[in-house]
Amino acid sequence: MIKASGFVLGLLLAAAFLSAGCGETECNECTDCPSFTGEYYGTIESLNETCADVMLLTGDEYMKVISQTPLSFESRDSRGLWAVFNGTLCDTNDEDYPMTYSFNAYYFPDTTDKEYTLDYSYIGFFTVEDETAEVVTITATLDLRFMFEDGEICALTGDVRLAKTL
Repeated sequence: MIKASGFVLGLLLAAAFLSAGCGETECNECTDCPSFTGEYYGTIESLNETCADVMLLTGDEYMKVISQTPLSFESRDSRGLWAVFNGTLCDTNDEDYPMTYSFNAYYFPDTTDKEYTLDYSYIGFFTVEDETAEVVTITATLDLRFMFEDGEICALTGDVRLAKTL
């Protein structure tokens, strides 16, 4: 029962984020953006954690953007397994370069055989440096939220910096 309610809570939080948009401004889904599909490499560094005995998020990070509308990309989860995140890519309000395009994406792994539920959220920005759109970087925050059967909540936050490979 707790596992199901944790999953439902995660879905409700994701829906709230999606309806509120990316960042603090309203999200107009990006339909005429530069192409962000491709592979990105970089690092993830743990910023904080609220519980012990959980793997820290530090080291190399890889992301492969599969589609933009809707936003879908694959990345590794906290256990090193491949995960597909789905979300929304928002249009920019910038009128000059560099231009930033905010995004949010979520992943809800199956934890039916675990003593917790787990929700991932990836929120950040694609930044295009100039009109060639050859240099694209990603700055984001990755949050993992574990909800255990006894009511304990454990949260991990990581700072992500990635660059697109050409």
